[in-house]
Amino acid sequence: WQSVKMVEDEHGNVTSYMAAVADLSLTNRNAMQISPEAYQDCVTGLSNRRSLESYFMQALEQARAETSMLRALFLNVDGLSRIGEELGYAVLDHARREIGLRLRAIERPDLRVADIGGGNFVFLVQTAMSDTEVSDFAHSTSMLLEAPLHIGQHQARVTAYIGCASYPGDGTDMGTLLKHADAAMYRAKAAGGNSYCIYSPEPS
Repeated sequence: WQSVKMVEDEHGNVTSYMAAVADLSLTNRNAMQISPEAYQDCVTGLSNRRSLESYFMQALEQARAETSMLRALFLNVDGLSRIGEELGYAVLDHARREIGLRLRAIERPDLRVADIGGGNFVFLVQTAMSDTEVSDFAHSTSMLLEAPLHIGQHQARVTAYIGCASYPGDGTDMGTLLKHADAAMYRAKAAGGNSYCIYSPEPS
């Protein structure tokens, strides 16, 4: 990588050039040496936030190039902290691992799932899906997660809430889309008994 800057005298005449040079092969080599675990949650086995950012950047570039829709679903699994407090954190890890197995089972090339911590997960959906199809997918995912978790001698239950935001209507960058999907998830949670909500702006 090289950057060149002109040096001018007081009359605006170019007197010299200054160049800054960096060897990108060193950066690329260092990136390749990063452990795969750096992009994966060690308990659930799902992609982590760092990996999600990479997926998101690629998906947004593709959506812009193809003028296609991209969906971000924000999933909150409610009840995990209670499991840790009541049954211990070893049991909590088993519960998270079981949730990871269930979510990894529904992954596919056009549907990525990432564990971003705190019982929160993000689905990145690149395939064309109608609002009804996304709603059906969200409800089936909620039912999948709310089935009892059998952990040794223990049985635990969690509740799943999902909010959805779409590119480009609800945002054109990762931060905005996740913010709006998160807001939709909280509306679903506040509604009571509703596991899914699609984002819509607050009335002014």
